[in-house]
Amino acid sequence: MKSLARIARIRSCRLGSTATSSATSSAEKATSSEKKKKDDWKTELLTILEAEHKQKKRVTWKQRVSQNAVADIVRFSLRDDIQSLVRLTENQLRTRFAPEILPICFMVLNKKFERILKKMDLIEAPASLSLFLGIADLWKSLKRNETNTTNLVTLLLMSNIRKWKDQRSFDKKSSKTIEDLFDSMQKKMVVHSVNTSDQALDVFLTPEDLKTIQKELDMMRKFYIPLGRRAETRRYSEDLGLVAPLQNNPEEYHGNPFQVEHMEKETYKSLFEEHLKVESTMWVQVKNTVGELEKGEVSGETLIDQWHWRKRIGDGLRKIDPNQTHPIVATCLELLPREKLIDTLYFSVVAACSQGQNLIGATQFQFDVIEPILKELGNAFKKEMGFDETAVWKRVFDVYIDYFLDPEVSRQHTHREWWSKACKTQNLAPDFQFQMGNMDVETRDQVCNVIINVLFDSCLFPLESRDGKLTWQRAFSYRAISIEEESKVSTDARLSLSRMLAINPKLMGMFDKHPFDSIVFSTENLPMTVPPRPWIDRGTGGPLYNSSQEIIRKMLEFKGVRLNDEMRQRIHSRSQARPVFDALNQLGSTPWVINEPMLDTLKMVFEKSGIQEEEPLLEKLGIPMRHDTFEIPDFIREFGKIKKEEVDVDKFRDYAKRKAQAIKAR
Repeated sequence: MKSLARIARIRSCRLGSTATSSATSSAEKATSSEKKKKDDWKTELLTILEAEHKQKKRVTWKQRVSQNAVADIVRFSLRDDIQSLVRLTENQLRTRFAPEILPICFMVLNKKFERILKKMDLIEAPASLSLFLGIADLWKSLKRNETNTTNLVTLLLMSNIRKWKDQRSFDKKSSKTIEDLFDSMQKKMVVHSVNTSDQALDVFLTPEDLKTIQKELDMMRKFYIPLGRRAETRRYSEDLGLVAPLQNNPEEYHGNPFQVEHMEKETYKSLFEEHLKVESTMWVQVKNTVGELEKGEVSGETLIDQWHWRKRIGDGLRKIDPNQTHPIVATCLELLPREKLIDTLYFSVVAACSQGQNLIGATQFQFDVIEPILKELGNAFKKEMGFDETAVWKRVFDVYIDYFLDPEVSRQHTHREWWSKACKTQNLAPDFQFQMGNMDVETRDQVCNVIINVLFDSCLFPLESRDGKLTWQRAFSYRAISIEEESKVSTDARLSLSRMLAINPKLMGMFDKHPFDSIVFSTENLPMTVPPRPWIDRGTGGPLYNSSQEIIRKMLEFKGVRLNDEMRQRIHSRSQARPVFDALNQLGSTPWVINEPMLDTLKMVFEKSGIQEEEPLLEKLGIPMRHDTFEIPDFIREFGKIKKEEVDVDKFRDYAKRKAQAIKAR
């Protein structure tokens, strides 16, 4: 009986433990399921971020490939290196990494053929035959889905090849070979030309070029199916209820808010011509109305001339061996006029000195040094291609300016819509930019290092030492500066190291006593004197006409984020962000009248920034004091003519701390 009772207790315990185990197991499964759900969204988010990161890397890599290709096109064109240009085009046809490069390559080849046709000896030269054979080989790689612009440029090139073929003399055997190659090229273009359109081109073609292309099209296609007109879309997305009243043109219109009284079309055109001249230069000299030159003293420009900075820069450039430096630097030395290159670098350093800043961002200084050189390369390429960019934008502006003169135009269109119509009159895409001479970031840094080293070694100034000896000191140097960040997204004060270009304080002291006659500014930082170029879909376009800028400025709080790329990645349709771009266009196109009495008051207040007693007033107005009002502790005044090792450690620490704080505040 005892054994039976014991067996019954054991079974009951087992049954109880089984029930407990089942309950525990189900609870664990539920917890595990909840944890898995939490982990699932994290895993999904990481997958999305990983895919976005890979996409960004691909886009950045393609941009770099495109920029390298454009730089190579400029270099080969200015060197007249046709064979390298043909190989570059062949590589682009094979890889297809940057389709927008192909029409530029064929356009350059077409210009080379146009020059060959001007002289009979060039037509008969072996080099022209070699060029034809290279192009015929490229033709085999053309595909049916080439861009519209590529098809038009290749048609233009084929027209010039036909003229060359008809004028050149061949023997019987060679003549048949040339005819066969040309016939195969023509047959391919017959297929490509079926639905080719001359609208919204990515490169500029003259009216004469378009007439030539039209003749080729008429010869080739037996029938033409016009491209269907793009269906009229709503001005803005229908999902945006906030701007629903703006979808249609207003019936009651109270006048053009962008119209300026007594401003005629001819006046606008004259101002626009002056504006394009300003854009074509990198630097603008503005009269210095702040610094007052004492009687008998010389200006900062005169001091720099006495120190022979311009001559030293030229000597430094001559010391560079083209065979041992970066290829782009060698190209600049070979292709750009030496005096033009020296002037460009000279104004870069004068701009840095004349603006009165002790520290300049290293990246900004690199941009100010290399950008004018790239612009000069681009101008040389445009001249080589016979492209008059000023004339193109004049014709576009002649139509666009009606928006600011005709109330009916501004009633029926936004700035963006009317700009698209103005570009259409010249068969250009609304976002057309003729940007040549671009470089990728790594190449830009390498080129800057070579050129900036020349500037550092060339820009010297005399300084009298304590023992009365005259020594030559460097005007510029790099320095790592710790900056306390005031972040809008974080309350924690963080210190970050920034690489800055430092101007020697002794030199700045000299310029305080010898102010510049003119302050040199970058043209990109000056206000517009004509209506700006409007922003269009995806935030491309303005405000300058010859070059584009980013619509979102870089912010210190998000210095590790490419804000413009992030913005464009989140735009899923062309109409999504149009209300924002249209609002910015309206704001940027609103004419402002300078309040001269207020400007006089501001000038008077800023002149007080050199008076120490006015600091309480200026602090309330948020106007900083001039740097010469800050007293920087001096070692000799503090301790006398003794060595650092003889100074008390605590006193020296206090001195160093006060000096660092004074320099930072200045």
